[in-house]
Amino acid sequence: MHAQITARGMALCLLAVSGLALAGCNEKTADAAASTQQQKQAVQLAEAQLRADQELGRNLALREVRSFPQAEGDVLAVCGEMSIDGAQGHFVPFVSTVSLPADATGKPEVTSFLATSGVEATRVYVESTSRCRDMGGPRPTLRQAAPPLLPTIPADLPYLRQASFPAATPVAEAAAAPAASTGAEGSVVTRQAANLRSSPSGGSVLRVVAAGQSLKVYGTAPGGWYRVGDASGPGGWMHGSMVLQHP
Repeated sequence: MHAQITARGMALCLLAVSGLALAGCNEKTADAAASTQQQKQAVQLAEAQLRADQELGRNLALREVRSFPQAEGDVLAVCGEMSIDGAQGHFVPFVSTVSLPADATGKPEVTSFLATSGVEATRVYVESTSRCRDMGGPRPTLRQAAPPLLPTIPADLPYLRQASFPAATPVAEAAAAPAASTGAEGSVVTRQAANLRSSPSGGSVLRVVAAGQSLKVYGTAPGGWYRVGDASGPGGWMHGSMVLQHP
């Protein structure tokens, strides 16, 4: 009795496994049939487009025609050779890309390249190298997720006023210069054209005094600087190396 139950159980298991295998085979057969139908449709669309582009009508002759599913999804490449002169039988290669819509409401798109000139032959070579194989053509680009939205800025934020700082007070050039004495007297004569500066130790140039000019000394500063001018008053500072006579 136990042996009969075991045999019956094994038989049921075999039937279940056979049923699963049969279902899997049926699915594969359906997928293969759908793929074959798409390839036939792609070849027909490519042939119709070539007829329309070349205006050959019934004189169109094709050979070595094959279709290849592309990596782009619902796109197939149709590759082969076409006779461009009908009865003469001069065949040139071509490549057509056929985009089949996902549903029945869409319209197929066909683009064909035919090597009828040097430039077009180069394009056909490039297209055939890329597309005339299974899963050929450009790879579909992956869509990147959109970055997260920035948080909304509250409308009632307090307004921050920019701190005001007192304007910098310009420092007089004379303040940075060494302390000058005003007790000197006498006159000097410029030995060459010399700069008359606004302060000792390199202040800005007020004017250039010609060589041989006599100037009255109104004061001195450390470093050999003289405060000189004319009879009306001091006019600026001049270094002692620029004069011939000292007071």
